[in-house]
Amino acid sequence: MTAEKEDIYCAEQIKIPSSFPYILKQYAKAAIRTQPYDLLQWTCAYFRALANSEIPPVKERLEYPPFSHPTGITPGFLKTLLNVFNFAENVCLKAMLDKWRGLALPDKTLFQLMLVGKLLDKKECNFYKFLAIACGFLGKNLLETMIYVCELLTEEPEGGSAMIPLPMFIHLYQYLAELDCSGRYSYIEEKLEPFLPCVCSDFKTPELSLEPSVEVLKP
Repeated sequence: MTAEKEDIYCAEQIKIPSSFPYILKQYAKAAIRTQPYDLLQWTCAYFRALANSEIPPVKERLEYPPFSHPTGITPGFLKTLLNVFNFAENVCLKAMLDKWRGLALPDKTLFQLMLVGKLLDKKECNFYKFLAIACGFLGKNLLETMIYVCELLTEEPEGGSAMIPLPMFIHLYQYLAELDCSGRYSYIEEKLEPFLPCVCSDFKTPELSLEPSVEVLKP
């Protein structure tokens, strides 16, 4: 029984693009800045974005001191999402789910955010409202939440006044203040069921607890 013939390649046959070392260097820098929870999952999203000429899911800078939160959300990850969608006002929920998973953030957290904001009954959601709710998960009260919102949406340089347009501030403040943060959501039975399978079929709603997260949105 003869052994299978193995192809042997010499150095001249292996063509490495001249840009390959630069690509790896940029990837390493991006991974260090972003510090993803799942490096493999994030790497797939990173190179897929580059291949599709899209903005890759990379933090602008390393978050230091490290920011830790039970939901997995950090200001840096929210800013990355904002950049990935290029400051779009409305985004497709399927695209949101894809980019969220590209950052290796928990599905449960995304579902909590959308459930609090009643964003699951449409195929698109208001992205700024979504980000405002996410900031609410980070803040201890509505005042601290709005500080996070301003720091996230401002076009001022880091360390500046973090100003945002007054109409936007009022709109998001009123939206957060009017949210139902009781933790009781008949909304799930009323509107969620027909839409859940086509967009968020991986979410496990029976084990979801909202009370610890929505408490911070109360004024």
